[in-house]
Amino acid sequence: MDREFTSIELFAGAGGMALGLELAGFEHIGLVEIDKDAANTLLKNRPNWNVLQEDIELVAKRDLEQEFNIKKYELDLLSGGAPC
Repeated sequence: MDREFTSIELFAGAGGMALGLELAGFEHIGLVEIDKDAANTLLKNRPNWNVLQEDIELVAKRDLEQEFNIKKYELDLLSGGAPC
């Protein structure tokens, strides 16, 4: 494989799914989590991850191609662990 797959994760929580995706070869270009403690856990465990500790409703209103420095069709996976 000559490149990693890219992903953005919504409702990232403390990173369980993100860690699994990382092990599967995905490079996270962004993770969105509203809960401050969960977002801090993500940053503590993976300080190089781009974690947005915000409400998804606010993030969705922005230009995400610009926000995550990607072009249309460059994202391989948009994942989300929607709240239970």
